[in-house]
Amino acid sequence: MLPVCMMVVLLCLQSNALNIAQTYHLQVGYGDMVILPCNASTYLEKEEGALLWEAMGEDVAILQGEELRQADRFKGRFALPSEEHLREGEWSLELGYALLSDTDLYECIWQGRKTISTVWLQVSVPHVERSMLELAGDTVTLPCYIQMSRKQSPDDMFVWWTWNGNTIALFHADESSFDDLKMVDNDSHEAFHLRISPALMTDSGEYQCLYKTSITDDYTRLGTPESITLTVVETNTTDIEDTWLVSTNETTGATEDWVSTSQWPGVSTTETDVIPVFLEDPTQPIEVLTELQQMEAFEETQSSRPYEAAPETSQPDTVPWVRYGLIAGVLLVTAVVLCILKAAQRI
Repeated sequence: MLPVCMMVVLLCLQSNALNIAQTYHLQVGYGDMVILPCNASTYLEKEEGALLWEAMGEDVAILQGEELRQADRFKGRFALPSEEHLREGEWSLELGYALLSDTDLYECIWQGRKTISTVWLQVSVPHVERSMLELAGDTVTLPCYIQMSRKQSPDDMFVWWTWNGNTIALFHADESSFDDLKMVDNDSHEAFHLRISPALMTDSGEYQCLYKTSITDDYTRLGTPESITLTVVETNTTDIEDTWLVSTNETTGATEDWVSTSQWPGVSTTETDVIPVFLEDPTQPIEVLTELQQMEAFEETQSSRPYEAAPETSQPDTVPWVRYGLIAGVLLVTAVVLCILKAAQRI
């Protein structure tokens, strides 16, 4: 009896293991096509029934036999596989254009009680440059994306664009306000792009997209991105790059010239003037400076300013030696005279 019970338990566990719901995590970009997978081939052999797709308790689509019924909120946005795939139990839903509000948890449920697959869908906001450089005369489109709940009616949305803090365009289902050059393109319920045609240089500035969930809403929200800085130029981008390169080269050249013409005091002037005097002629004897000469040289070095160039003297030691020679001659003559006077007194 025990082996029979064990076999029944194993068969039940195996049957449940085969029917375990599969979980999927999908991340797509705004406007992408995405397939929500659901394979119910194992249930076709058991019994006929209805298949339900729902998002957090909200019905999305119901498949009964070959008939597909979609909820009003999703009508026209989902498609089923071909009839051949349906007969094989492939009941995946195809979403042709993903919106930010499609981010949710979806479940494929058999007969309203058995979950076949669970799909976590995440729709990402497109990457938008916060700074744009455009040419005058071109058509410029500034993107704005607004993420709203599926329960939010697009007809109640109130959207407007500002330029440097001033309102320039309004959008509402009942009324809109644009000028001749600017208008809001609403290609979906979540995109409210500002189109400027043709762009003028005076259009340069900071743009912001703001919205309210209804006209009576007191809370103002910012779209994505929060702001865009537009710069409109008269020339083409090649000229701009060339101008930038020329300016950079001129700046670099000026820096190099400044470095090459800068004179740092006391680096080479003194040494280059002294070294040739003593070392250029190998036959010239090296003169040893006396203590008096060293003191004079030290005083001259201390008295000279650091930013003044050294005086140009071809023979800096000629004058001291002449002076010393004259002094020595005078002393010698004096000594001779004294000797003569002493000799005369003795006589």
